[in-house]
Amino acid sequence: MRPMTSRRARNGRRAGFTMIEMMTIIVILGALASVVVPVFQDSSEDAKDATLMYNVKHIRLQIERYRAEHKGNPPGTDGWHPFLHLLFYTNANGEISLSQNSRYPYGPYVTVQGLTNPFNEGIAFLPSNDPASASPNEELEADGAIVGWFYDAATGRIAPNVEGTTSNGTPRVQL
Repeated sequence: MRPMTSRRARNGRRAGFTMIEMMTIIVILGALASVVVPVFQDSSEDAKDATLMYNVKHIRLQIERYRAEHKGNPPGTDGWHPFLHLLFYTNANGEISLSQNSRYPYGPYVTVQGLTNPFNEGIAFLPSNDPASASPNEELEADGAIVGWFYDAATGRIAPNVEGTTSNGTPRVQL
C-alpha cells in the first residue's frame, strides 16, 4: 500500500508557499502594521491626556476642599510639601498625621495614583509663582522625586509638568 501524498508532492514538487507568495504576505502585513501602529500610539497619548486632565481637575477640587477645611489656606503654606497635606490626615491647622483620629479629622484628599502625572510619573510639587507659564522639564526633581506639578502655594494653583499639546491643541501645561 502506498503512503498518501498530495498530487503536487508525487510530481516531485514540495507542498507549501513559494517565495513570491511569502514576500506578498510579508508586504501586506507590513503595510497593515504601518497603518495600525500609529493609531494605537495616538490612543495611548489620548488616554494619557484624559488621565492628566482628570488628575488636574481632581487635584484642584481637593485643594479647594482642603482650603475650605483649613481656614482658607491651601496645602503647603506651612513649609511642608503640598502632596503630604493631600495624602495624609490633617487638622484645621494643617498638621499632618498618618492616622485619622479626633485630632486629625481631615483627609486624605487624594491617593498617590491621583497625584501622578501620567506623562512623567511624577508626584512632587515644584513651587512656581505662575504655574501655567512654567517651563516643563520632565527631568526636574524635588527632594529626589520627579516633579509632576508646578504649584503656587499662595494661591493653590497647579499646572502639570509636561510638554506638548493635547489633541485639541491646548498646551498641556495650561490645563
